[in-house]
Amino acid sequence: MENLVANFTVVQLHPTSIEFFPKICDYSHMHLPKLPYKKLFYFVIVFLTIGITSNSFSQDKKLPDHNQHNNRTLRFGHATGENPAIIFGKYSKLLDYLSKKLKRKIVFIQQKTYEDTQEAFLNGEIDMGILNAFSYINISHSNKIIPIAARVKRNSRTYQTFIIVRRNSKIKNYKDLIGKKFAFGDPFSTSSNLMPRILLFQHGINPERDFKKTYTIKKQDSIIFAILNKTVDAGAIASFIFNEYDPRVTARLKIIARSIKFPLGPFVARRALGKKLIGEITKILLNMDKNKEGIEALHRAELDRFEVVSDSDYNPVRHMWEQYKMFVQEESTILKKKRQK
Repeated sequence: MENLVANFTVVQLHPTSIEFFPKICDYSHMHLPKLPYKKLFYFVIVFLTIGITSNSFSQDKKLPDHNQHNNRTLRFGHATGENPAIIFGKYSKLLDYLSKKLKRKIVFIQQKTYEDTQEAFLNGEIDMGILNAFSYINISHSNKIIPIAARVKRNSRTYQTFIIVRRNSKIKNYKDLIGKKFAFGDPFSTSSNLMPRILLFQHGINPERDFKKTYTIKKQDSIIFAILNKTVDAGAIASFIFNEYDPRVTARLKIIARSIKFPLGPFVARRALGKKLIGEITKILLNMDKNKEGIEALHRAELDRFEVVSDSDYNPVRHMWEQYKMFVQEESTILKKKRQK
């Protein structure tokens, strides 16, 4: 039997209503555990409270075109490694806060992948939002977006990659991963794809050669499920996802490796919005932690505050990308020499 999970791609925030435009993803290959997930229960209750009509689930719904909105509407996007329901729950209060301060309607656009979110920014389908660091450096050269604020979580602008296994697993180090099944995240994920590949190469492990099998699981909470259900033996996730997850779940896991720290992705805006509006949005974000309503919205989004940011803050991630390409090139050269012998 297929196990289909609704992936809400667009949420329009109105003063009196919320509309959902889902796409359906097939997670039939995943065997979800029967665990007391506090967050999942919370969002199920939220959806039941809001009430979702059957008309809202038309798969023919399309992303809103810019011309369909008046110039008072702003479209917010979020590149995410988590379930869309969780992201909406986190950011709905922050978007409501922005909407009131700007006196504009905010449309929340949730794409399925990091790459889809990048394309939406480049195509003018999203005006502002949060990009993970790898996605940001991948499209920053386009000159179509500008970083306007840095996120601060747990009093830090950085985070790490955790490589995790089951608590009772015999895997204790990198060497023990050889011959095992490993889960990576979205191809454009900094923490669950780029950084773990670098870590593995640094410890002499080529994922394509040394693992029994690799999986790409685009939502990092699903990587946790896959490990617990023995679909995979190990996987890589963001430290903040692990730290903020239900402790009854993470108690069944253990961390066998941690990466160096690297920057959280920025809040960005399209340059086409103009200096005046970008300046207004930036000012609101940077001052959110100075009033009660803003602090409550930040805490719901699991943020401490926003801080001033610059493009150069993401040079460490650019270095990571160059380092990874160097590893791949070295492996390719070694393989070529072996074939010539």
